[in-house]
Amino acid sequence: MNQYIYIACPDSQEIHVFELQENGTLTSIQIVSVPGQVQPMTISPNGDFLYVGVRPDFRVLSYKIENETGKLSHAGTASLTGSPTHVSTCHKGEYFFSASYSFNCTSISPILPSGVIGEPIHNIEGLQAPHSANMNNSNQLLMIPALKEDAIRIFTLNHDGSVYEHSDKISTQTGAGPRHMAFHKNGKLAYCINELNSTIDVIELPHKDKTAKIIQTFTAVPDDFNLTCWSADIHITPNNEFLYCSERTSSLISAFKLNADGSIKATIGHFKTEEQPRGFGIDKSSKYLIATGQKSDFITVHKINEVTGELTELERYKVGKGAMWVTIR
Repeated sequence: MNQYIYIACPDSQEIHVFELQENGTLTSIQIVSVPGQVQPMTISPNGDFLYVGVRPDFRVLSYKIENETGKLSHAGTASLTGSPTHVSTCHKGEYFFSASYSFNCTSISPILPSGVIGEPIHNIEGLQAPHSANMNNSNQLLMIPALKEDAIRIFTLNHDGSVYEHSDKISTQTGAGPRHMAFHKNGKLAYCINELNSTIDVIELPHKDKTAKIIQTFTAVPDDFNLTCWSADIHITPNNEFLYCSERTSSLISAFKLNADGSIKATIGHFKTEEQPRGFGIDKSSKYLIATGQKSDFITVHKINEVTGELTELERYKVGKGAMWVTIR
């Protein structure tokens, strides 16, 4: 099946669309002009739509994805309750979440039968700088890292899209600044990149009568790192063998080997990429990592060594201004 890469470029108000070839090369197939600063993006669970958060008029745009070509066509627009920082959906394709860092809230909107996003129906307030909203594999728990709380708040998603909050939360190290998350396929573990101290927390998810807890913390920068920590994104390979995260000050992608149970086995290394990599993505074959450069206006395709997890740069591609988000279908 063909894979398509979508790059959000807010400063030039564009989405760049590429087709990923088997050998890792990219072919440009479309540049979409967006009515606003395109920022976070996510794909619908069935792969039919790309959902895009835009500023300064806080909206979500729904784009229909043409199955045979990967090209986009605008299908709908809906409002949001705050400036979109991160967007996602539940795994059933029923609800859409938009975390707003500056507005201290996360909105919940329905995904209509047509596939487009509707107007918000719920709004979770009182979150201190929420940086993402993440559903666990079972589609029951909504986990929201609140950066200024040094905590991950946990909610149960109800059938009507409302939520109720768990009494317990996951507390990180003081000053860590939890940001983005990834989940292991076993449904037992999650990973959170902490922006302000560049660490990764490995989290044992709640089950039965046990609450969630951090079981490992790994440094996500080299030992001799002496700059201001500014970590951004985190992703696990679809084969669940390797974990990667980005650090913007040093423009590094850090790689980690996972054990069979999902715990981190070892640090593989730290690899140079585009300047200020706010976002990156990993293809479905676990062969390629595509990183943006928010200050370079380029993206780089890195080859993932299937044995060691090390990254090798294959090729760079010019995109729009301020490239900062990668979404792969």
